[in-house]
Amino acid sequence: MSNPAPVASPVANPRRRRSRMAGPGSTLLAEGEPMVWLTGGALVIALTMIVGLLTLVFWLGSTTFVVGPLVQLELLDGTKQLGEVSRSEQVPLTSELIFREPPVVHRQIMIQLLAENAQATWQALPAEIEAQAKTLRQDAVEVGARLTAEQNRLKSLAAARPPVPESPAARAQWIRNNTQAEALLAASQQVETLTARQEALLRQAATADAVAQDLQKKPDAVPLTALTSLDEDAQTVVVDALLVIRARQLREPHLSARRRLLRTGNFDVTQTHFAWVADYQLKPQGESQPEWAMLVERFEDGHFFGFPEALVVRHLRPIGADEKQLDDQIAMLARHAETLKAGPRKETFAKALDVLRAERSKLQREQVALFLSQFSKEPDSRELVQVTTSGRTIPFRQSDLKATPDDDPVVEARETFTGPAEAWKHFEIHHADVLSRRQQCQAMEQEAAGRSHQAVENARLRCKQAEIRQADGQRHQPLKNSAAPLKLPVFDLAQRLTARQREVAEAGKQVAAADAMVARLRKLYGAESPPAQAAQLVAADLRASEARLRAQPEVAALQQQLTEEPEDARQAVQEYLQAEQSAQAETAAVAQRMVPLKAENDRYVLRMKTAQKAVRPLRLDQIVRAIPSNRLTAGQKASIYFGRWWEFLSAAPRNGNSEGGVFPAIFGTVVMTLLMSLAVVPFGVLAALYLREYAKAGPIVSIIRISINNLAGVPSIVFGVFGLGFFCYVVGAYIDGGPRKAQFATLPLGTWLTLTTLAAVMCVVAFTISLFGLAARRAEATRRQRVSRILAGVLWVAATLLVVYLVATTPLFNGLYRAHAPNPKFGTGGLLWASLTLALLTLPVVIVATEEALSAVPNSMREGSYGCGASRWQTIRRVVLPQALPGIMTGMILAMARGAGEVAPLMLVGAVHSAPVLPVDTTAPFVHAERSFMHLGYHIYYLGFQSQNSQAAMPMVFTTTLLLIAIVATLNITAMWLRARLRRRFQQGQF
Repeated sequence: MSNPAPVASPVANPRRRRSRMAGPGSTLLAEGEPMVWLTGGALVIALTMIVGLLTLVFWLGSTTFVVGPLVQLELLDGTKQLGEVSRSEQVPLTSELIFREPPVVHRQIMIQLLAENAQATWQALPAEIEAQAKTLRQDAVEVGARLTAEQNRLKSLAAARPPVPESPAARAQWIRNNTQAEALLAASQQVETLTARQEALLRQAATADAVAQDLQKKPDAVPLTALTSLDEDAQTVVVDALLVIRARQLREPHLSARRRLLRTGNFDVTQTHFAWVADYQLKPQGESQPEWAMLVERFEDGHFFGFPEALVVRHLRPIGADEKQLDDQIAMLARHAETLKAGPRKETFAKALDVLRAERSKLQREQVALFLSQFSKEPDSRELVQVTTSGRTIPFRQSDLKATPDDDPVVEARETFTGPAEAWKHFEIHHADVLSRRQQCQAMEQEAAGRSHQAVENARLRCKQAEIRQADGQRHQPLKNSAAPLKLPVFDLAQRLTARQREVAEAGKQVAAADAMVARLRKLYGAESPPAQAAQLVAADLRASEARLRAQPEVAALQQQLTEEPEDARQAVQEYLQAEQSAQAETAAVAQRMVPLKAENDRYVLRMKTAQKAVRPLRLDQIVRAIPSNRLTAGQKASIYFGRWWEFLSAAPRNGNSEGGVFPAIFGTVVMTLLMSLAVVPFGVLAALYLREYAKAGPIVSIIRISINNLAGVPSIVFGVFGLGFFCYVVGAYIDGGPRKAQFATLPLGTWLTLTTLAAVMCVVAFTISLFGLAARRAEATRRQRVSRILAGVLWVAATLLVVYLVATTPLFNGLYRAHAPNPKFGTGGLLWASLTLALLTLPVVIVATEEALSAVPNSMREGSYGCGASRWQTIRRVVLPQALPGIMTGMILAMARGAGEVAPLMLVGAVHSAPVLPVDTTAPFVHAERSFMHLGYHIYYLGFQSQNSQAAMPMVFTTTLLLIAIVATLNITAMWLRARLRRRFQQGQF
């Protein structure tokens, strides 16, 4: 065999080529410079995006409460708008936009365009219109070409189509079933559209030609007269040409106009929150900042913009005890007199009323004279008027008092401080006191309502529990005779008795009042006088009415049923009656204490005038603050700015959450995040410890790790659905009403006890078998020991499943809150279920971070601990966990950051846009984890997309976003500080 020809080695050249490429400083690729620039550039881009986002949120959020100037805009149509400029933008100025406005705006724009360069514009106008007509004709030619193509296509389709039925119904069915007919119909519509478009272009071109020729024939005519005499189509052509000429003069592609979004408020007057105003809509010099323009922030109905016209102080005439007593007696006699027919009794009542009314008129005249004598004769900066019962006003002159009829006496005097300066001066004097009284009323009302509601609710629940016990006892008793009268449930019985008790108590009060009236009238006029006789008749009628109420068969039947009830039911009903009575008495007492405070607040009214000259009276107790924005100094603006921030952080929301504060949302967010952290960190750390320190590599552990990693990418709304279905509808329903409420079929008691015994036996057997599987080392275990361990594991799993099944089907548990039905307590969304749902959401983050931290602990430290004689658990507790604690804290920080910003799951499991009470209060058990709560993330979503006016709420969206970022950053910084301390504490020396 001949030797093969020698082949040149191909290795030499590549080796030399590689050596040249790898030479120092020969190429950028060899030095790695491109990757440095690439990675560094990516880092810069990421940091720029983050810093830009945070800067935008900070700027928009921090400027929400800045006090801006109030602008008044006077439009060409004569209307005025007053408000704050929310934002401005530039819009292209076109004839279509201009001709949407009234004719006065068209005229003003043409005047302005012509006046900017009148001679040059007038000379260039015909030529520009001719150029415009030429462009329109070219467009018409292009449309005609497309039209011809579509017509040819239509003819080909029409030639290829089958015959069309003549019947309309058959034709419609043929069109639906024939795709060629659909194509033919579309082509026909396209031909019609193109035809209309071509005709419109040609018509516009003809109009432009006519306008250009007409303007060329009148070179000396007044431009405005020539333009306004044209029809609308011709004016549109001229305006287009003027806009093009002006844009060329300014060397811009097109003309644009500024328009501003003005927050006008006054929704209760105008039914609008905002108004867009363009500069071309304004009159010349139509923009101003009036000195006394004022922004009024109200507790209800939002902002009000206007001018303070006057402050009215009402001085109510005090009603003495004698006059009030007479009023009540006259009212009582008049009510009874209306029910009588003509006769002696009717005449007696008429005489009695005449006597009492005469006495009241005499007393009122004295009181009115004494009341009016308090005011000065010649008021200086104020205007005084008298107001009668019917609302009639009389100018106040003490030297010339006008007599008023006895049936229309003076009830108040109104002191009016007219003028913006006087109104503002007295507003500042009285407003703080008015707000203080309002807060006192709210505090008393909330405290009394909370106590009384809780007491009544507890009594109601005891009645419901008594009903449930009776129903459970009757379930195991034989059926009674169907002819027996049906009894009311315990709570219905308590309600009926409460209603009857209230009626009897009210009747007793009326009888007592009538007896007091009889005694007084006898003393004043004698026992035989018409007033005394009429009062005796009224007292007799009321006493008879009270007796009839007490003797009602229904009352007797209810009392009889109450005596037949068991002891616990009777006690529950009595407690409910006492709670209702105490609640009514407390409510009446609080209302009585609030009467003078509210009456004092009702005296002060600020009269405001809008930019449209509408006058609106505003009570001072409905005003949060009034701000004369254009008169404030820098210090006053700063004070209002920080005051708004304090209100935002400490107050409750108002006006559909678009104003006021977000303290309930802050509280809910922080509490929910802390509860979530308390739930997720222990379970996450324990799971990671088992996977890292105890579990052996195998398919099951691999599947668990893959599942944990995949759970981190599951959409958050899926966790929300799971939380709603499992925690609310299963666990919560089970807690409320037992297995039946959770839709689980309960087992018979005998079967359940048998299975419970079986579960106990399985646990004992599994424990016994596991003892035989013990070995000093796993590697030294015998076959019998390995089988014992497997069998014990199977038994433990089976016993666990059986225990879960027994808990779900137990007949011995009927729920803890069945008395709350039909309103679930734990069977609906709440703070607890929201925290647990987000704990499941963030669990993969904590497990992965903890595993990484445990893996970072050197094995040499474990081996050293084992060498010193420590067990595995001692090594984990004293060596591994302290070293891994900073990494565990990192996982907790990531979990808190993600959980605090989630919104989608919370929409399903407890977050609401408005929560009347906090989940923590002073009522036992103090922490109410079942309550719904407010969350800053959901608050942002509701404001931006679900509120009545998202445009008005947009500034609050950015401010709430800034607050949420600040809260998350605060929680994270606290955790990072704790992590740094732990790292310094457990840091080991380096060898």
